[in-house]
Amino acid sequence: MKILGRDPALLLMLLVLIIQNLGAFAFHWQPTLEAWIIAAMTAAWGVVVALIVHDGQVAAILGFVKATVALVVGLGVHWTSGQQALLMSLVVVLLAVVTRTQVQAPVSGPLPPPALVVAP
Repeated sequence: MKILGRDPALLLMLLVLIIQNLGAFAFHWQPTLEAWIIAAMTAAWGVVVALIVHDGQVAAILGFVKATVALVVGLGVHWTSGQQALLMSLVVVLLAVVTRTQVQAPVSGPLPPPALVVAP
């Protein structure tokens, strides 16, 4: 699935943040509706990410936290869209920091030639 690049979990976070911002600034959805939309989207995306990366640890952690936040809000905890976005952003960045030191992206195609330095 080349279309998702090498960061499908981060793409999901972008989509979630778009939903949260639309809810907060444009449509003013009820928190429960937004929570259920995000929970359903996260559940579906978790399966897609696990299939793509062939190693679902980060996707599973991210999906679990997102689904838990959505469920907590859906059950009545009054977190604003901004609070949810901040929490999820923190989780994504923490996972990205840990993951980037543990994995190496595959190189597709030849490497570009090294840059030439021209003396003045």
